[in-house]
Amino acid sequence: MTNDVIADHWHRLKGLLRRRWGRLTDEELARTDGNSVYLAGLIEHHYGMLREVAERQVRDFGRHIERRIKAASQPQPRPASPVQHRPM
Repeated sequence: MTNDVIADHWHRLKGLLRRRWGRLTDEELARTDGNSVYLAGLIEHHYGMLREVAERQVRDFGRHIERRIKAASQPQPRPASPVQHRPM
């Protein structure tokens, strides 16, 4: 599901991706076009980490975004109206 979330929201996520992995260029992100496997490969290359670590970071990022999207789509509870006391 998280790979789908990344792909579905790719254009809106590019800024967040650049903040998270600042070594990735705009051109590389454009070539990635939401492909989480390719994204993990770029992270592996730029940050010199194991492929499994890069894939886990991308998966965790996708889960985080998925939670944010779900939270944003939930109806917000209405604030309780203050209780008005009438004088007796």
